[in-house]
Amino acid sequence: MNAPLDKPPLEEDTRLKISRQIQINDYPAWYQKWAWDGIVGESVIFPEPSVRTLDDAALKALVVEAGYADADSRFTFARRDEWTFVNFNFRD
Repeated sequence: MNAPLDKPPLEEDTRLKISRQIQINDYPAWYQKWAWDGIVGESVIFPEPSVRTLDDAALKALVVEAGYADADSRFTFARRDEWTFVNFNFRD
């Protein structure tokens, strides 16, 4: 694993259940399981510079191939504050 990453930003009303630094292929990231507004979900969060050239489909493929989500899971993607968020496995 590469050097430790800064922690990604966290919305004030989000509760983390799991938060750990991971490595997917050559990409450092954070894996988080969280609860927000009655929804539980998971995220893999990459530092934006390391995945700048990857589109949403490539990011999804990384997460699926690493075993964090099934291909048929619903995904959302966000890029903000120098981070790229890949969110999946949503449950009410």
